[in-house]
Amino acid sequence: MKLSEQISNSDFNGIAQLMRDLTGIHLTESKKAMVSARLSRRIKHLKMSGFPEYCSYVATASANAEREELILALTTNITKFNRESKQFDHLQKHKLPLLIDKARNGGRVRIWSAGCSTGEEPYSLAFRIMDMFPDVLSYDFKVLATDIDRNVVKKARAGQYTDTELASVSEPHLRKYIRKGHGAKSKAQIEKSVMDMITFNVLNLLGEWPFSGSFDVIMCRNVAIYFENETQNELWGKFANKLQSDGVLYIGHSEGISSPMDLGLKTIAPSTFQKTQTTFDSVGKQLIAVNSKEVQ
Repeated sequence: MKLSEQISNSDFNGIAQLMRDLTGIHLTESKKAMVSARLSRRIKHLKMSGFPEYCSYVATASANAEREELILALTTNITKFNRESKQFDHLQKHKLPLLIDKARNGGRVRIWSAGCSTGEEPYSLAFRIMDMFPDVLSYDFKVLATDIDRNVVKKARAGQYTDTELASVSEPHLRKYIRKGHGAKSKAQIEKSVMDMITFNVLNLLGEWPFSGSFDVIMCRNVAIYFENETQNELWGKFANKLQSDGVLYIGHSEGISSPMDLGLKTIAPSTFQKTQTTFDSVGKQLIAVNSKEVQ
């Protein structure tokens, strides 16, 4: 395949439809050059003749492994510590004191960072939790962090970051929760106590969710922006159903929920919603959360 070759409209449309089916991500025409460049590397790696052969192959049911590579190639992971920090401030001021009391009184507390990318969001959460609740590991208080990309989950689980990646971490948090590396190329390491609070897993938000317990807080920020409106609405409904009564959902500032009241949610701060009642699905049937299995 020549380096200058570009993906055809029909092949691009086939890839876009496959990505929509697999992940919910909507690839617009403006992403054609990006798709072409990133899939060129896969085609060379597989020693295929070009886009037609690759697109034909990845569309087959036997190409599960390559479909995963396709997802990894075409998903975008942009994040940083304390991104959209006002939401962390809101959580720390209005929700964490209640959750700490709940845990100290023997309750179960779960926070979900959905679309955690390379881990900066869940670690930013953990820093603030440990500030207010230093003995948190002695209680049933856990953070679940998930992403569709196994490579970013692997990096997040390792908890190692460069100085550039740590630039937005406050000095107190750098001193308390991060061990600086030694040597020009070494990376800093998140403290084990912080890492022990978080469970990282690979999860496709459009697939089955392998837990039935509910959450006190869900953060899914700057993920749904890549989905079409219908997929976004379905996702917001699923999140609402997974929230505890009075649970809080944080979404990205560039995202929105068109009819939060229909999902049993009320707006309590910018891009921040609280569950107020039992939620309903798209045809009006009552959704019942089964809490027989703990979120691990």
